[in-house]
Amino acid sequence: MLLRTLLRAALLTFGAVLPGPGGAPAALSTPAAGPGPIQAIDRAPSRVPFPQSLLLLDVLEGTRRAEPRARRTHYPELWNGSPAFDPESSAALLDLLLSAAQQEHRLMQEMRVLALGRLDQSLPTWPHRRHPPEGVVAEFRGRLRALERLLLATRFQGHELLTGTTPVAFLFQPLPSEAPQRILIENLSTSALGLSGVDIADAAHAAEALDLLDTAIVVVTFARTNFRLDRQEFLEGLPGGGLIEVEQILGRLSELALLASDGHRGGNDRLLLDARFQSDLSRLNALSARAHYEDIPLLSGGRVLLQGPGAVGTTRILELPDILALNIWTDITSVYNAQDAIQLLDAARSYVSEQRAALENAREQLQRGTSHVR
Repeated sequence: MLLRTLLRAALLTFGAVLPGPGGAPAALSTPAAGPGPIQAIDRAPSRVPFPQSLLLLDVLEGTRRAEPRARRTHYPELWNGSPAFDPESSAALLDLLLSAAQQEHRLMQEMRVLALGRLDQSLPTWPHRRHPPEGVVAEFRGRLRALERLLLATRFQGHELLTGTTPVAFLFQPLPSEAPQRILIENLSTSALGLSGVDIADAAHAAEALDLLDTAIVVVTFARTNFRLDRQEFLEGLPGGGLIEVEQILGRLSELALLASDGHRGGNDRLLLDARFQSDLSRLNALSARAHYEDIPLLSGGRVLLQGPGAVGTTRILELPDILALNIWTDITSVYNAQDAIQLLDAARSYVSEQRAALENAREQLQRGTSHVR
């Protein structure tokens, strides 16, 4: 009897639920002192009082965001030598970056078509020409000059954005935030991409230009995707957690892996798909790192003790999902890798679906004040 009393006293410290008389779960009371601030505990689960426990479930599900901390009212004009912009200017800068990257991508795609056409003209079986090869060469050179003008003209408040002279920009967050958002602006100049002076004067030059353009298009596609994600995070706020968003990202990853698993696709197409795939993996990784409720990480595994309603509510144990343990950190640069990724992503989506179902069950039990959740 004494042993059982000591055991119950020890478990009460951690908020566990022991069977009461007759085997039914018995609600253990919370400590006499009122609940203090929610804190992460190294060796024991965090206790979350009611009704904050319901809010934590909403944040973990993704139907609500955690209340952000107060935003600082003043930022220095320069940050470690890099420019900082107010919310309105930041939105305009991100729109400009995305538009310029899209135009650069379009021009390089057109140059690629011209390089392919020049190779066709070098074949002995090439049919009667609509116009001489010199016209294709001149058009290619014109596209290259247009590309170089675009890169030099993409300026914002005196800063060249795509030539490598402004590698980092600090942006004010329009939503309350502890610190401004920082983005890395890649050097997408023709010299950095290896396209400076590229030409298609003959078949050998056209083949070399085609190889350089294929690589440059992958780089710009990846940068364009990052700019789009930066813009989305700036307008919507940084990911605040939520299995709904995790599920959406996993769905996009599955679609990309399915496309890359098609053996009829060329290697360059698969590289483009993988660029988007890696961007979404990066977003999922960032989401896992940022998903917190107060000081409790929500997508990194572990447990929390959720308090039910009432002055003396039942404490429930909730197992938190671990997104980084999904084992989906791969690439889809080959058919084999893509097929393997499909299987990994199917298992990951099933895992997240189970976690969402467990959350719904936890919410119902908390609201009813019934048996503990595991």
